[in-house]
Amino acid sequence: MTRTAKLPVAIALSLALPLFAACGQKAPTAAAGGRTVEVHLSDGEIQMPTDLSPGMTKFQVVNDGAGIHGFHIEGPAGDKEVATVQPGQKASLDMQLDPGTYRVSCPVGDNVHKGMIKAVNVTQG
Repeated sequence: MTRTAKLPVAIALSLALPLFAACGQKAPTAAAGGRTVEVHLSDGEIQMPTDLSPGMTKFQVVNDGAGIHGFHIEGPAGDKEVATVQPGQKASLDMQLDPGTYRVSCPVGDNVHKGMIKAVNVTQG
């Protein structure tokens, strides 16, 4: 093979190698094609955004309180729950969010633990 014939092969390999390397990489830790939303639970309060975009969402739930808490979300796309999160611990929950209003609460103990309830609006933005 002549020097001029080797050049196109070298160029093709240099372009193809990054593609082969990418095939072995793991998917991002966020929900596939989505985003991560942090939820902080403390005694009597839920801290998280109240306006979200539709799509796949990973809720990263952090218990900043002294007691056991949980995370429950219900709305147009159904409902999901992390039953309990120990103090100082984290848990996650993946959910496909459709447009509409969702109710977020802490389901520990009584129906809604210490009044921990929040409305979250999912709209195209």
